[in-house]
Amino acid sequence: MSLRDQLAGYSAGDAGLLDEVGALRDAEPKAPSAAELDQHAVAPGRSAVLPVGVMYQGEWRTLADGICKHVREQSRALAMHLPVTLSAVGPGPLLDHEIDASVVEAVGYLQNVHCSRYPCAIRHIVFLTTEYLRNVVCPGGGRLSGADDEERVWRSTIVYTSWERDRVAQIFVDDLLRLGEVWVPCEANRRAFVSSGMPPAKVRSIPYPYDPSTHLASKIPIPRGNELVPSGRRFYSIGKWEPRKDHHSLIGAFLLAFTPRDRACLTLKTFGWGQWHGHPTPQESAKHWVGDPAVQANGWTRRSINRLVRVIDAELTDEEIAGLHRENNIYISASHGEAWDIPAFDARCAGNSLVYVGYGGAEEYTVPDGERFVQVPYKMGPVHPGYGWEQGAQWADCRLEDLVASLRKARPPERRVHPVDFAGRFGRAAVGAKMARAVLDMLGRHDVGLADELRSAGGFG
Repeated sequence: MSLRDQLAGYSAGDAGLLDEVGALRDAEPKAPSAAELDQHAVAPGRSAVLPVGVMYQGEWRTLADGICKHVREQSRALAMHLPVTLSAVGPGPLLDHEIDASVVEAVGYLQNVHCSRYPCAIRHIVFLTTEYLRNVVCPGGGRLSGADDEERVWRSTIVYTSWERDRVAQIFVDDLLRLGEVWVPCEANRRAFVSSGMPPAKVRSIPYPYDPSTHLASKIPIPRGNELVPSGRRFYSIGKWEPRKDHHSLIGAFLLAFTPRDRACLTLKTFGWGQWHGHPTPQESAKHWVGDPAVQANGWTRRSINRLVRVIDAELTDEEIAGLHRENNIYISASHGEAWDIPAFDARCAGNSLVYVGYGGAEEYTVPDGERFVQVPYKMGPVHPGYGWEQGAQWADCRLEDLVASLRKARPPERRVHPVDFAGRFGRAAVGAKMARAVLDMLGRHDVGLADELRSAGGFG
């Protein structure tokens, strides 16, 4: 029956479901006719708008989390060149109002991209167990459909991950060898995988991308070099309070490098993350250093520390984080290991100076020059046992006195300049093109026609 016929019946007063007093009418159920039984059980529907695309999966929904920000930027970069559908890892789907509006605006549209086929999946994850890695790469359905299908899923999957130590456990390597490729943010990460047994051709270094026209920290020195730099040495650092970041040593190094009479201050944007045996909390750290004889000899008291060392543990918006880059002028990364270190990269984009240990991502975007970019000397040493990483794993260890000397060397920039080569090396379009070439190369090794089809589908510009 057509809609017109239905409406005509209602207007003519045909009996509906309810009688005159509102009770349900009694109706004898009618057996379906032969024509009705002959109908298909599934409606025909329509094909997806896009014939082919890439499934990008990672936890992207939290505003301030580094891995979520990384997933958002990486998926947007690839989407400039190839069709991309973004899906989350973790708890079930969230409604838009449950996610920060800026996050929905940035990548929410990628959730709604529908393709008929996904010949390639990129799983952007940090894994600590083989069970988690296997379940994300090939969920139960793929494993149950047969060994051939399972191997096809592994072969067409790229795992993008971050690493903060010098080796990869053999049990991980055994699984990673089944993948199409492994991507990491920097060459230090790539060396860790290759030295642990991964074929060099299967591991790519794909840097973190950004858009200098919208990137808040990049906007600080626009017009280039025209903004005044705050006076004095205003040190700052951003990151979780954990042994790897080693903010405890950073606070001590600052108090040993300077006195309350020097024109120097320190701001930490941090928050507690887990309980670490042998590693102090922020409160314990402050108590330790205020009682240190060498710190006291420098003239520091509880009152002067409270005045010149500021610890922020509140959640900040992107604009407020950009404000930290604007109000300060020397960023410190005392971390033992970083896959990329987004805050340090942001500090470079803001035109600020940098003191950094340099084991990891910072090697990609900073060259030491003695004053503006001071690299802290380090040797490899054992990782904190609380992480539960590989037996014998190492990361960068620096002596407290070397960190103190590096802080004393550092000078703020005379003017703020966004690095002129960054857009060409790390801009969203450039990194996205590198990602697209890697995807097409990987697919081309197994099916040239499929790679050509995906290439011709194009991106979202």
